[in-house]
Amino acid sequence: KANKEKSSVVVLPSVSAMFEINTNYFTNNSENLIKEFAKIYNKTNKKAKLLIEGYTCNLGSNKLNDELSRVRAEKVKNMLINSGISQEYIEIKWYGKSKFNNFDYSNKSDYRRVILSVG
Repeated sequence: KANKEKSSVVVLPSVSAMFEINTNYFTNNSENLIKEFAKIYNKTNKKAKLLIEGYTCNLGSNKLNDELSRVRAEKVKNMLINSGISQEYIEIKWYGKSKFNNFDYSNKSDYRRVILSVG
């Protein structure tokens, strides 16, 4: 669309990568979504900051979920780095289940995610 309209601005939407319960294994098409995001980002001037935020559902202990949300965020970060995105433009945060009540998803599996956004 940007080529067709001769735009000099590319807007990258936030994306969410979903994970299997109690793992850092992607569900559905999440891995491809992250790769596509990286491919599009690499077509920009590559100076926009990226924010990766890891979350979990409310099952399990706080300690387990803090670590799991960190591992999920790190997995996405490493995918971006392996796709050629400089680490200096990537920030990660993880929340475990501490932000569970901030969302209103219909299914617990929807909370098992990493949100990737342009900062």
